[in-house]
Amino acid sequence: MTNNTPPVFLINLDNSTDRLHESQERLAPTGLTFERVSAVYGAKISLDEKNKFYSAELNRTQYHKPLSPGEIGCYMSHLKVLQHIVDNNIKYAVILEDDFKVVADLNSAIASLSDIPFDWDMIKLAEYGNRERPTAYEFKLNDQFNLRIQQKVSAGTCAQAVSLMGAKKILNASIPFGRPVDTDYQHWWEKDIEILTLSPCPLKQDLEFDSTIAAMSKGLQFRSAFWRRKLQQMTQKLNNKKHTQRVIKKYMNLNENRA
Repeated sequence: MTNNTPPVFLINLDNSTDRLHESQERLAPTGLTFERVSAVYGAKISLDEKNKFYSAELNRTQYHKPLSPGEIGCYMSHLKVLQHIVDNNIKYAVILEDDFKVVADLNSAIASLSDIPFDWDMIKLAEYGNRERPTAYEFKLNDQFNLRIQQKVSAGTCAQAVSLMGAKKILNASIPFGRPVDTDYQHWWEKDIEILTLSPCPLKQDLEFDSTIAAMSKGLQFRSAFWRRKLQQMTQKLNNKKHTQRVIKKYMNLNENRA
């Protein structure tokens, strides 16, 4: 650990002491310390607070079913960390949920963030589950890690680094919200942010247990609006392709200028 190590925040429900202990055990070999952030328990927030952050009107236009209290609480938990980053003028930080496991050199991965030669918003440090999204463009960061632009940003919010600039943009564009947090990040162009992925990812979502954060982010079994969902998926696919091509051109130019 060095003085340049960014803060690490762990989102964890107050009653999920087993997951907190597991997270401590998994980070202990790295020597990294973290600050626990009490997750927002969506079922217990007031109606006024819910209406401040969650818009049923946006939800009807942006998503195919209403969000569950857990999904609302999960999104609010991430916004809580981002607000802390902004309030404390933190250059960048690592944000974890309590379902991660370390699969590579996490210290070197975090240290590599300081090698990025340009301003950035968000760097994914884990893929979603066992899925790896195809790469649209990749460039060398250092001898150990590359940065990837995925054809479609991976779902899930198990582990990511967020810069001060990125936190400000997300907060500005996310209150109120109408989608789950990971789905909203897949519409990154709406927030004027860019999301890259560190390769190889140093962390992985642990599928052997049910994280309390992952569990509360699951939706209720509402009847989905099938055709509305299909239209939303088609629109997202077109927008994602257009904006991904724009970002690829930008980073190809940056990469050529580094050579």
